[in-house]
Amino acid sequence: MSPSRASHDVLIAGGGMVGATLALALGRLGWRVALVEPAGFSGQDSPSFDERATALSWSSRQLFSTLGLWDAMAADSAAIEHIHVSEQGRFGRSRLHAGDLDVDALGHVVPNRAIGRELLAALADEALVETVTAGATGELEQDDDGVSLVLDGGDSLRGRLLVIADGARSRLRQSLGMPVHSVEFPHSGLVANVSVERDSGGWAYERFTSDGPLAMLPLPADQSGRPRMNLVMSVAHDQVEPVRSMTDAELLARIQRSFGYHLGRLLSVGERAIYPLNQVGARQLLAGRCLLAGNAAMALHPVAGQGFNLALRGVADLAEQLSLLDPNRDDPAQPDRLAALERRRLEDIRRTAMMTRLLVEGFTLQGPGLAKLRSLLLGVFDRTPLASRRFARLGMGRVSGLPGPSRGIPLAGPSDKGSP
Repeated sequence: MSPSRASHDVLIAGGGMVGATLALALGRLGWRVALVEPAGFSGQDSPSFDERATALSWSSRQLFSTLGLWDAMAADSAAIEHIHVSEQGRFGRSRLHAGDLDVDALGHVVPNRAIGRELLAALADEALVETVTAGATGELEQDDDGVSLVLDGGDSLRGRLLVIADGARSRLRQSLGMPVHSVEFPHSGLVANVSVERDSGGWAYERFTSDGPLAMLPLPADQSGRPRMNLVMSVAHDQVEPVRSMTDAELLARIQRSFGYHLGRLLSVGERAIYPLNQVGARQLLAGRCLLAGNAAMALHPVAGQGFNLALRGVADLAEQLSLLDPNRDDPAQPDRLAALERRRLEDIRRTAMMTRLLVEGFTLQGPGLAKLRSLLLGVFDRTPLASRRFARLGMGRVSGLPGPSRGIPLAGPSDKGSP
């Protein structure tokens, strides 16, 4: 592979929700971007833009607002105004309220198809973003001037910065020899949409059961006006096949036993998907001109809904840094700038991963008195505004060092700021 002049400033391997958001932000800043995705960009074939739903934090909403996408997404969203945390079989509970933090919502639940629809429509209008339907072989080569990426079929792309956003099992991360640390949890995750008897009134529920965490998140009503919730339920590994083979009625009965009757009877369940739950994180994010993003950097347990929101803070951070440069003359892979970004991202990842693991492992540990202690602590947490508000801010993405776009500050390149 012989070096040649870079035809793009930034290559992004992975055109899911993270890669597409980054491509749009950088294209609008004047950077020439190639977005590479083997599933294509129709929205129908992409596994990222299916019927699952994503809980967007306050900071993610701010980023999409700065990109001009939020209003359209909001029309398909349901607001999380309150969160109810409890443990099955125990009286202790903790509640969080948006009003206590002077915001209208702690977050919003948006179907992935709605996120994908707005991202793909915006990308289609972005002249500086080239979408490439192809997979990356895992072969790449870096030199002083850029990085070349080999695609399936033998073609290659060349850019000055490669952002690797191709998922938790990233071939490119493996090709670069970047080490990871992983935690395998003792359960898989079942995801489905469930219609319920009573409207949630903006409540989201996090319930810890003997099988692991169970989350119920509000969704917009279905076409008949029936209330719906997005379910994420833990299933012990040895129960995966029995659960997979259950009828809808059998599955609803199992969910009802674990969740209770907060929303009345559970009426129907939609298409379900089951997948293993692991936490996989890279020990470094930067290798020369290559930077990890999204699940390639850190894949989290979905218990607190933080994975995508963490990734979008990384998108906002990189976009903000590149907004300080001139695409016509500056190198987007400036070593000092990327090294500083890596330090910030690793700290955010460490903090978010620690919170997630504490929730998962703290409620699955069994032993004399532990369940009673957890119940007591939930009650104390519920009556301690300082602690509950701090936890809520972490969940909302209102963390220290939050990038400007994650606070609703629009991105502006040097020419927009009047730089020489």
